[in-house]
Parts: sequence; C-alpha cells; structure tokens
Amino acid sequence: MRKIFLLFKITYRCNDICPFCLAYRQMKDGVEDFSLNDFKKNLDFFSKRTKIKKVILTGGEPTLHPDLLKILSHLDKQKLAFSIVTNAIRFASHGFLKKTEKYFINNPNSNIVFSLNSLPDEVNNQKEQKIAKKRIKGIIELAKSKIPLSCTVTVTQENKKYLNQIFNFLIDLKKEYNFNLKGVELRMLYSSLTPDNLFKENFINPPLKVSQLLEQSLSYLDENKVNYVLWNFPLCYLKNPKKYKHSQIKERLETVMTRIDVNHQYDKRQLLDWSKQLKKHPECLNCSLVDYCSGIESNYLKLYNYPRLKTIK
Repeated sequence: MRKIFLLFKITYRCNDICPFCLAYRQMKDGVEDFSLNDFKKNLDFFSKRTKIKKVILTGGEPTLHPDLLKILSHLDKQKLAFSIVTNAIRFASHGFLKKTEKYFINNPNSNIVFSLNSLPDEVNNQKEQKIAKKRIKGIIELAKSKIPLSCTVTVTQENKKYLNQIFNFLIDLKKEYNFNLKGVELRMLYSSLTPDNLFKENFINPPLKVSQLLEQSLSYLDENKVNYVLWNFPLCYLKNPKKYKHSQIKERLETVMTRIDVNHQYDKRQLLDWSKQLKKHPECLNCSLVDYCSGIESNYLKLYNYPRLKTIK
C-alpha cells in the first residue's frame, strides 16, 4: 500500500500579508474553516483506504483555526505524525506555545515548519514590519521549545538580496538555543499554484541571477553544517550541480500529496504528484542526478524564458 501525505487546509484565514500568497483567492472569497467533525470523518475515510505517512495542517494560517488544539488531540489519539505549516506569529504568545508543545513531545515524528521570507529590517512598509517583528518573536519562542523545527524560505524578487541575512539569523539562533533544526528548504515560487498577477510580480528573472544567489546561500549553509534542500529549482542551473544533490528528493518526488479543504473532501480531494509537477523534462530521464534533484515547473521554461535543462553525466 503506497503511503500518502494528507494535507488539510483547515482555514484560509491569515494574520500575514505575503505578497505571493498561495491561498489569495480563497482568502478573498472568505472560504469557511474546515470543521473538526469533517476533519475526523476525512481522516477516518482515508485511514481505511491507504497508509497515511503524515498529516499536514496548513491554510491560510492553521494556528488561527478555533479547534486547532482539538485537532491535535485527535491526531495524538490516532498516533499519527503531523506537521503544522505556519508563519509562526501566534507562537509569539508563550501561552499558545505551551498549549501546543505537549502534542509534539508525545509524538517525536511530528514537527513545525515555519516560513521565513524576510526580516524586519528588510521591509519598508510599517504594517509589514510590525508583522515581521511578531514572526521573529514567534520563531525565537519556538527555538526555545523542544519542538522539532524546519524552515521554508521562498526565494522571490523581493528577498533575493537578503538570503544570507535570513540564514545568518537562523544560524545565530541555532547557536544560541541549540534547537532541533531539521533543515531548511529553499523554494522557488510555484507558478501553477500562485495567482498569475502575484507570480509575475514576485518571481525572479533573469534566472542567472538566482543561480548565483542560491549557490552563495547553499555554500553558506554548508559552511555552518545546516541541512537543506533545493526545491522547484534544477541543479543543472548551478555551476557545481553534484555538490548540491540531496538524498531525500527521490522519496519526496514519489510521495503523493492529497490536498483536502472544505470544497475538496473524500473522493473529491485534490492530488498533487510532484514527479509530474516538476520532472516533465526529457533532459531529466538520463541525468545522473535524476534522484537527487527536484526539477522545475515547466512554466518557468515555456512562459518565463528560463534556459533549457542539461543532462548531467
């Protein structure tokens, strides 16, 4: 039986203002929260039909769901590993952190994945700066906890110049609190999931620039012994592609992501197959790095002038 990830979009509400928001349309339309009852029923539905490897709680911002603690309690009783994908803002409240922390201690295979796409000094807008400060406070509180953490950095036109500052913050934080940082994901924008207008405003062009920036960042993470994965960006764009290969890519590409929200439940759920999403390129078939490289969405090549891929021997 093939293992799957269940990705529950439990709310589309958010307390952040990301310029490339993947849930922009649903937030604008005011899509209702996923109820606790529907969550339990869907979990039971899929548990009887497949092997669930992990449950991912996302949104919007999942920590805003009014029944989040009840959802975590139910997952705890089912002994299912889970991740919360968050902007970390609510964890700035020590009380909220303490209420959630126990569920991670009981389940060591669970973790929090926090996003960090900017630092307060890098934004000029007063409202964005206030939000960024809350996010940093939340990340610091998480670093003080015993929760396993991972970080996602979405590389955009806006933050490309500040990547090393972002990673320097993470590395200094790790040195200060010695927290369990499982790894960092550097991710390019999803062209197929980001609304067109937001994507065009935020994606990086020309690609040569992002290649240079990413190599600098990856080398910096290497120097500081921080695990990382490069996602939605092909290794053949880098000068030394074999240096940055990642052993977990193959397993991740082979995992089917089942996306569930209030409008897509049970048999109407959405399937996201990363191997079809990112590896639809003939150059990848005979490449020696095929199992160590995520590939890239075809739209980058077809619509946005990114160069053709190379087969690495």
